[in-house]
Amino acid sequence: MNGVSILTSALPPEDPELAAALFNLGTLYVDEGRYPQAETLYQRSLTIMEKTLGPNHPDVATALANLAMLYQYEAKYAQAEGLYKRSASIDEKLLGPGHPEVARVLTSLADLYQAEGNYAQAEPLLRNALGMMENALGPTHPDVALILNSLVIVREKLGSYPEAESMFRRALAINEKALGPEHPDVATTLGNLAGLEARQSKNINVEPLYLRALTILKKALGPEHPKVATTLNNLGVFYENEGKHRKAEKFFHQSLAISRKAYGLNHPEVEASRTNLSRLYTSQGKRRQASKMEAQASAIRARLSTAYVAQ
Repeated sequence: MNGVSILTSALPPEDPELAAALFNLGTLYVDEGRYPQAETLYQRSLTIMEKTLGPNHPDVATALANLAMLYQYEAKYAQAEGLYKRSASIDEKLLGPGHPEVARVLTSLADLYQAEGNYAQAEPLLRNALGMMENALGPTHPDVALILNSLVIVREKLGSYPEAESMFRRALAINEKALGPEHPDVATTLGNLAGLEARQSKNINVEPLYLRALTILKKALGPEHPKVATTLNNLGVFYENEGKHRKAEKFFHQSLAISRKAYGLNHPEVEASRTNLSRLYTSQGKRRQASKMEAQASAIRARLSTAYVAQ
């Protein structure tokens, strides 16, 4: 029997303990990058919680936010947005508008807007969340660093590089002191800082930052986690721009393999790796490989566009 079968056979079908157990198992699957299995468990857990605890219970708000984040990972943006907003509304009503949990959900909603390219919508949410978190937990709390990581991407996209770099370095210092130098959140900040350095042509700093982030993520999350795939893809882009085409191809293929396993065939991360490989092959005159990769990437974009409209 698998873990789900054991749980469902041991507990009544509408028991809050079953909901909590399904939720915890779903969170484990998310951490392992097993998103389709996690989605099923989160949905079942939420259904039980809403029925047994009521639609405005704090556990329901938490379950909504986690399911929304999973939808975001799966590029189901419209579904995610509605759940984030509902979660924030419950938390504001129960905990008050300045509570850290409200700030966390607003940050997640802002990250969703970033994923859609809506930076002007994301920034006020992040600045509001940052103020809440600093007031509630202090300016050196790790949750402050998480918001800084998100806000800095917005500032960069809107053209404010000096402010962005200052925020990254503040976030890195907070995380290294509070969480230790090998925590996944440190890796996230390192990767974001590496990207910013690359876009400012500070190339000498880029490779060591990405490689340190990659080492941390592999050790902390495992070598096949989706966050490892993202860092591999970013390293591939860096090596491509440096003219190190063999290294770039190697990292693009590694990223593609992990993303396909984690997300399936029709996900933005899979499309990004195929697009990058197509561009790399084109620059090398490998027209047949480039054409094949571009055709596959184009098909994914078309399916994603259709799915988004259907939402």
